[in-house]
Amino acid sequence: MGIVLILGNCLNKLRVSGCSELKVNCRNSGPKQKLKKAKKAEVSFLPDIPEGKTQNVLEGERAAIVAEMKKKKVDWKKVTDMMASTFSLRRKEIVEQQPLVAEVKAKWPALFTDKQIEAEFARLTSSDLWDTFVSGLDQYLERFLQMYKAKSHCIQTLSSLLSLLDDDNSVQRKRAVILRGLPHFLREDPSKLLKTAETTESEEQMAKGVNIDILLIQEEEDVLDFSMVLEEQIVLNGIRPKVRIMGDSYICCGFERARETMGTNLGLNANLNWFGRGGMQWRALIPFFKEHLRGRAVPDVLLIHCGGNDLGHLRSLELVSALKQDLHVLH
Repeated sequence: MGIVLILGNCLNKLRVSGCSELKVNCRNSGPKQKLKKAKKAEVSFLPDIPEGKTQNVLEGERAAIVAEMKKKKVDWKKVTDMMASTFSLRRKEIVEQQPLVAEVKAKWPALFTDKQIEAEFARLTSSDLWDTFVSGLDQYLERFLQMYKAKSHCIQTLSSLLSLLDDDNSVQRKRAVILRGLPHFLREDPSKLLKTAETTESEEQMAKGVNIDILLIQEEEDVLDFSMVLEEQIVLNGIRPKVRIMGDSYICCGFERARETMGTNLGLNANLNWFGRGGMQWRALIPFFKEHLRGRAVPDVLLIHCGGNDLGHLRSLELVSALKQDLHVLH
């Protein structure tokens, strides 16, 4: 009992002296202030500014993170170091000001990457997000599958999901089947959490009117990619590389041929989008690219087939010069 009193007095003195984490974790109860217990796994809820740094210095690092994230080749080590350094500033803004997701995304763009989501979780709880989630899920994989099989005769969706394991019985596929089947097993409406979208839709169209959701980007029955949405903002895109195939009528024909045979994703572990226009000449490529990029993330790979319709209309040297100039702009 004596140790409890000593610790209580110590915490109260720290709060009075200005310790931000203790000040935010207190509640008024009559004339006395009682400390609110920390949430489960909460380790660093509202830390103080690191010793030797000021708020202006941290604000400068925040601006440097924004600038770095705009580069084509991001220095992730530099970003990670600055994100760790500015943790106290970020927590102060989020806890005290409670900004909208769009505001947080504009000020802290690096926070909306899978690497930094895991890093931020570790800073808050001192535990690994992915390992904690996966290890917890894997404990019950076989039990979940048994329950799904027992209910599959009366829930058609579960039966369809379980059939996916016939061709691929890997642990990763089992995890996907369990997570996608959970709303159906609980007899809940899956559209409240999982929504589907077509590959032809822009990100703005996908996120419009969505408060919180996981978007599954589908082509017929195949899930090609996913996105997470908060407050009409896509906060996390799937980890698959984004490939855009653009050009003239050859692209249109290639799309139709792929759809009839091996699928428009070409069997690749990537998110492919096809954009073709018959008779397109090279000078129309840049406007065409910008038109179809609007509302979508910048692709990791861009495949172009264009310029054949310019032959006979432009001299070879002029066409080559235009190709080099526009490819430099695209890069």
